[in-house]
Amino acid sequence: MKMPDDNDCDKDKFSREMHLKALLGDQAVDSFELELFEWYAKETDDLLEKSLHEEIEYLNKQYGSGYDYECINDSGIMAVEYYAKRIRGSHAIYLTSLLETFLKRSCSRLECAIGTQNLPLSLSKIKGNQWERKRKFLEECGGFSVPDAIWSEVHALILIRNNLVHDNGETCALNEEFKILIASKIGVSIERSEIAIEKEYINHAFDVMKSLFGYIDEQIKGVIKNLSSSSSV
Repeated sequence: MKMPDDNDCDKDKFSREMHLKALLGDQAVDSFELELFEWYAKETDDLLEKSLHEEIEYLNKQYGSGYDYECINDSGIMAVEYYAKRIRGSHAIYLTSLLETFLKRSCSRLECAIGTQNLPLSLSKIKGNQWERKRKFLEECGGFSVPDAIWSEVHALILIRNNLVHDNGETCALNEEFKILIASKIGVSIERSEIAIEKEYINHAFDVMKSLFGYIDEQIKGVIKNLSSSSSV
């Protein structure tokens, strides 16, 4: 059997260094994606506020004209409120989908950097829901811990997303613990047995996602840099 010579070892070393360099420049979620969502959320908020202002003006004109209460047309207000409900619900669902994409790609990025054969555990062997499994994989393989303060907010968003997707925002079947959690969040409440989401919560959830993404990205970069230093020795 032919033994590898120095040139073969140099080629493998160079290939490994280039591989790690490429991973260092990767992003689990494109920064433009976050910027576009922030822009889109603001645009929809501005549209909602403008529409609501116009409908309130129209309502006041009716009152000022001496319309009987039974003849007042407030259907425009109802339409704006319905639009707000659907838009902000979709924002919460989208942010959770973005989280899922980020965690999945971060796990792949870390595995590619370390090497499947060098991992202390396999993602497929970890028990739990998809969110906790990926968190544990990143923490165990990356040697870091996601701050509880951030993850608790992430957990709340996931619960809200699950309720919107599976129960259409209905809260009748929710346990008291979840209801207390909802009540503790700015911009989220329960109205007429449904979850109501305001722009303040979407803005908060977006900031939480940015913090989580930034933290995990920096930790993975640290792992890659350490591996690069080791491979260059």
